[in-house]
Amino acid sequence: MGIECPKCRFDNPENTTYCGKCGARLAAQSDIPASDTKTLQTSGEELFPGYTFADRYQIIEELGTGGMGRVYRVLDTKLNEEVALKLLKSEIASDKKTLDRFSNELKIARKIVHKNVGRMFDLNEERGTSFIAMEYVPGEDLKSFIRRAAPLSATRSISIAKQICEGLSEAHRLGVIHRDLKPSNIMIDKEGNARIMDFGIARSLKAKGMTGEGVIIGTPEYMSPEQVEGKDVDQRSDIYSLGVILYEMVTGNVPFEGETPFSLAMKHKTEPPPDPRDINTQVPEELSAVVLRCMEKDREKRYQSTGELLTELSRIEKGFSRTDAILSKRELKAEIPRKRLQYFIVPGILLLAAILITAGYFIFERVFQKGKLESAALSASARKMIVVLPFENLGPPMDEYFAEGMTEEITSRLANIKALGVIARESAAQYADTDKTVQQIGEELGVDYVLGGTVRWARSQEGLGRVRITPKLIQTSDNTYLWAGDYEHVIDDIFEIQSEIAQSVVEKLGVTLLEPERRAIEVPPTENIDAYQAYLRGRWHAGRPHFTLENWNLVIQSYQQAVELDPSFALAYAELSKAHSRLYFFQHDLSEKRREMARKAANRAFELASESSKIHLVLSYYYLWAFRDSQQALRELEIAEKGMPHNAEVMQAKAYIYELQGRFEEARDAFKNAFEISPRNASLPTELMFVYWYTRRYPQAIEAANQAIALAPDEVWPYLGKAFVYWSWKGKTEEARSALEAISKSHSWLPWAWFWQEMIDGRYREAIKRLSLTSGEWIRLKMFARPKSMLSAFAYELLNEPRLARRDYESAQLSLEAEIKKWPEDPRLHSSLGIVYAHLGRKENAIQMGKRAVELFPVSRDAVYGIPYAIDLAFIYTTLGEYEEALTQIEYLLSKPSWVSVSWLRHDPRWIPLLDHPEFKPLLGKYSKNSQKQ
Repeated sequence: MGIECPKCRFDNPENTTYCGKCGARLAAQSDIPASDTKTLQTSGEELFPGYTFADRYQIIEELGTGGMGRVYRVLDTKLNEEVALKLLKSEIASDKKTLDRFSNELKIARKIVHKNVGRMFDLNEERGTSFIAMEYVPGEDLKSFIRRAAPLSATRSISIAKQICEGLSEAHRLGVIHRDLKPSNIMIDKEGNARIMDFGIARSLKAKGMTGEGVIIGTPEYMSPEQVEGKDVDQRSDIYSLGVILYEMVTGNVPFEGETPFSLAMKHKTEPPPDPRDINTQVPEELSAVVLRCMEKDREKRYQSTGELLTELSRIEKGFSRTDAILSKRELKAEIPRKRLQYFIVPGILLLAAILITAGYFIFERVFQKGKLESAALSASARKMIVVLPFENLGPPMDEYFAEGMTEEITSRLANIKALGVIARESAAQYADTDKTVQQIGEELGVDYVLGGTVRWARSQEGLGRVRITPKLIQTSDNTYLWAGDYEHVIDDIFEIQSEIAQSVVEKLGVTLLEPERRAIEVPPTENIDAYQAYLRGRWHAGRPHFTLENWNLVIQSYQQAVELDPSFALAYAELSKAHSRLYFFQHDLSEKRREMARKAANRAFELASESSKIHLVLSYYYLWAFRDSQQALRELEIAEKGMPHNAEVMQAKAYIYELQGRFEEARDAFKNAFEISPRNASLPTELMFVYWYTRRYPQAIEAANQAIALAPDEVWPYLGKAFVYWSWKGKTEEARSALEAISKSHSWLPWAWFWQEMIDGRYREAIKRLSLTSGEWIRLKMFARPKSMLSAFAYELLNEPRLARRDYESAQLSLEAEIKKWPEDPRLHSSLGIVYAHLGRKENAIQMGKRAVELFPVSRDAVYGIPYAIDLAFIYTTLGEYEEALTQIEYLLSKPSWVSVSWLRHDPRWIPLLDHPEFKPLLGKYSKNSQKQ
C-alpha cells in the first residue's frame, strides 16, 4: 500500500518524501498518528499535513521558514476557515518579555482593518509552543515576485506602492508604525492586490535584554537612518522603507549592499542611494525623484505622510495611458505562479492547453450558467410565497413595540424555511392600517398567502400578565381562511407561542420541515423574558424612520439592558454592536471608545452564536460601519446568505458594500434583487435612484425616485434625491425646486438642500434667510459638518458684502477649531475649516486642512462618502486661485462615478472663478456627453 498525499489524495509509492503530483511533504509511516484528528504535541518542530495542532488547526501545508519560526497554512476547524499559523522559535517563545511585548502590540495591530493589510488575530500557546494566528493570504510574497519579474514596469510598481500606501495610511491613522516593512512582508494575492503582513511584530522582537533607546529594530536592507541610530521612529520611517521597496521593484536591486548587517545599515545612514535611472533607464524621471525623496536621510525632507506620497504616485500614474495601467494589473495577476506547474511544462504546450481549456470553459460556462438560471427560476416558482402583515396592537400605544416585535419574530422564523418565500418586513410594514383587500395585497406583492392577526398584552400588578395572540392565515386567490388560532398564555410562554404559530402555518401550507429548519423555529433568542422585552424596545426604537442621536441612544440603552439581564443573549449583543457602529458611521461619535464598544459587543455575539446567520448579518454592518472593511463585511454576508438565501436585507447590505467599493453596476443589480423580494420597500428604489445619480443615468434616477414616491409619498429622501439629480442633470432648474417644495415634513438634510437650491438659483439673500429659519448653529450631516455662519459668509461674499462675510468666516473658524480639538479625526471638520481658511487668506493652512480631510477619507476608501472631501479640496484651490490644482481635482471627479457633472459645475456658484479660465471650457466639453447620459 502506498502513501496517500494529505493535500491532493494522490497515491504515492512507499518511502516517498514528497508527493509526485503536487509536491507536498508526505508524512512517513512512523509519523502518521493513530487518528487524523489527534492533536500533535510539539515544541516548535516541523508539522506535517493532516495533523491537528492545538485541537483546532488542521495542517494543510508549510508556507515557509523565517527568522521567527515556521509558517503553516491551516484549516481552523472551529470557524471552518483557512488561516496562517506562525510557530515561534523556542528562543523567542522562551523570552517572556518578548511575548508580553508582542501581546501588547497585537492589541493595537488587531485594530488595523484594511483591504491592503493582513489581519493579525491572536497570540497563544499550546504545550510549550507559542504561535500567532493571522489571516491567510493565498498568493506570493513581493520579494519572490520581484526575483521572478524584476525590474517591474513603472505602472506595475506604482500600482503596488499605492496599495502599500493605503494600507500604511490606515495603520498610521491608528498610531501603528510597521518598523520592518520589506518585500517578504508584503503578499500579492491572486487578484494582484498587495497585503502588508506582520504589523506589530518588529517592535516586539527586540534583542534579548535590550530595551529603550539604542535598540535597532528592522531589516538592514530596508532600514531608515533613524532606525540605524536607534532613535524613535514615526510614519516617515515606514515611508523610507517603502522607498527602498519601490527602488527594488523598478531596478531589481536594493540600493545598498554590505558584507555584514552593520556595514549595510551604516550605508543607509551615511551614503546617498544611486539614482534608479542609472540602473534602469526605463524608470520615468518623476518616479525616480519620488523614490529618492522617500529615501532622504533627513526625515524632514521626505514625504511627511503616506497620503502625501499616495497623491504624488497617483499624479504620476495619471500620466501613463489607461491601457498600460489595465495591462499592468492583468500581468500582475497572471504572474503569480501556480506552484511548480510553469517549471515543468513546455511553453508551447502550455499555450495550446490554455487555448483549449479557455474554449472549453466558455462552452461549459454558458451551459452551466443557463442551467443555473433555469434551476433558480424553477426553485423560485416552486416556493410558496407568503407575507406576514403587521399584527395589530389591541393594547395601549405603549405596547406597540411588543406587537411589532411579534410580527418580526414570526416573519424571521418563517424566513428560515427554504420552501417558503417570505416577503421582507419592510414591504409588509406598508400595509399597517391598510384598507386594501387580501386579494389586492396578494396581487401587489405576488404572494399566495397572507398571515395577519392581533396582539393584546394584559398586564397585571402581580407580574407581567398574560398575552393573547390571534393569528389568521388567508389564501389570497379566493380570500379563504386556511387556519386561525387563539393563543392566550402567560407572557413567559411567548417563545412557545411564536414557535407554535410558525409550525402551524408550515403545516397548513403542506411544507415538510428539515431538521435544521425545525430547530431554527423552536430555539428562542433568550430564556429571559425581561431581556427580551428590552431587546424588542431596542428594535422598535431602531426602526423609527429618521436617524436622531437621541433615538439611537435609546436603542443602545435598550440593548445594553438586554445583555445585562441575559449575558448570553447573542442577538442583543449583535444589535448592540451594530448600534455603536452606526453612531460611528454617521459620525456622531468618532472616538476610539465608541469603536471599542462596538468591537466588544461583536466579539461577544460571535462567541455565543458563531453559527447564526443573523449574527453574521449584523457583524457585516459592524465591519462596514466601524472599520469600512468591505472585504470582511462581504465574507460575513456570504456566511449569512447560506442560512438566509432569499433575504432582502442581506442583498441590500451587499449593495451598500458594492457602492463603497465603487462597484456600482453590481450595487444596482443587488438593489434590484432585494426589491424583487421586498417590492413595497420604498428605500430600495430610493437607493437605486442614488446609484443611477452617481453613474450619471439621470432619467433612470428620476424614474426610480418617482417609483419610491408612489410607494411612500410621505418619505423625504425620494424628493431630496430628485432635487440632487436635477442639480447634476440640468443645474439651475425649476424641477429641483418643485421636488423640494413637495416635502411635507422636517428633515435634517432639508435646510442644507434649500440653502444650495437658492444659491444655485442666484438668490443669495434668500439662501441666508433659509439658514435663519432653522434652529441651532450647525448643519451636521453624514457627509458635511458646517457652521451656519460659514454658509452665510459665502452668500455675503457673493452679495459683495465683504465685512459681513469676514465676520461670519471668523465666527465659523472659532467654531470649527474648537470642534477639531474634540474630534481630530473627523474629515468633515478639516474640510470645512480648510474652506474657511481659504476665504480668510490662510493659504498654507487651508490646503493642509483640505488634504487632511481627503487623507482621512479618500475616495479609494469609500467611493461615495469620500467624494465631498475631494470636492471641498477643489473649492479650496479655486478660492485660493490655484486653478490648475482645482481643475485636476475636478477632472478626477468627472472621470469617475460621482454627482459632479458639467451642468452642476456651470451653475454651482463655488466654481464662478473658473468660468473664464481657458482650460475650464475644454474640460467641460470633454465630459459633456458623459454628464448627459440617457
